[in-house]
Amino acid sequence: AAPFGRPKQLVNLAHHLRQGRQKMHTPDTPAERETPLPDHPAAKKLDRPNPMMSGPMFRYQCACQLRLTGACYIWEVPNQFGEPEHLWVIPRGWVRPMAPNGLNPLGYYQITPIFNTFTQGIASPSASTYIIPYEQMIDVRWPNPLYPGEGTSPLSACSQIIDIMEQTDTATWASFVNSVKP
Repeated sequence: AAPFGRPKQLVNLAHHLRQGRQKMHTPDTPAERETPLPDHPAAKKLDRPNPMMSGPMFRYQCACQLRLTGACYIWEVPNQFGEPEHLWVIPRGWVRPMAPNGLNPLGYYQITPIFNTFTQGIASPSASTYIIPYEQMIDVRWPNPLYPGEGTSPLSACSQIIDIMEQTDTATWASFVNSVKP
């Protein structure tokens, strides 16, 4: 298992790390007293999650995925001892959760990278599909009240209300244009 737990703990850890770096005084609250030290393995991993990106860039990608799609998938690439070596943000549109099977008793994720290039039209979709075991993926979501288990972004949570308001505005404008009199 990962030394820093699952999704909620990872998000809380990032928040506490930012808080701890901003406040350099004696802890006043229990949350401040529980703030991890910068030499903690999780703090080091969040400062440099993989060789290609910095900690702030990693957190920015996580925040963008959460705000735009309502969910964020983080791949914990294990080392030879089973501990996380690298953390990668996988775009939600590339990820498809799959049911358990004989090789993956807990299930797995099918990753299909989609690139907007000339080769996208030539290559078959199955040519670049990757399998990631369930245990290696961190799934962070904002809950959707209508569909449990799905993530929802703030925009999609309000989309139905936005559609209703736009239709109401259109109908009101049409009544003015057509000189409707009550």
